[in-house]
Amino acid sequence: MYVASFGKGLLAERLAVARDLWSHDISADVQYEDNIGRGGIDYIMQECRHQGISWIVLVRHHRGQDHQGTPSGRDVVKVKSVLKKVEIEGEWHSLSLL
Repeated sequence: MYVASFGKGLLAERLAVARDLWSHDISADVQYEDNIGRGGIDYIMQECRHQGISWIVLVRHHRGQDHQGTPSGRDVVKVKSVLKKVEIEGEWHSLSLL
């Protein structure tokens, strides 16, 4: 798996997801730089294909409201298959991936 994000300031969140994967004996690489270049997700998908990585976890910060209408920020991930057009999105700890 490759753990990445768009935008700045999500390195700690990417590392937290990677640590969680590693704790379940799942191999994962992390995007350490905030700037992934102009290619965006297409560039990441191509690089993962070349390196034999089948899944990408995209971390993003979601600003919204909780169930009581209070503004909240939480980390949301999108897990994408590099080889198939399969993806799932939600809060990391609510996904049944592990």
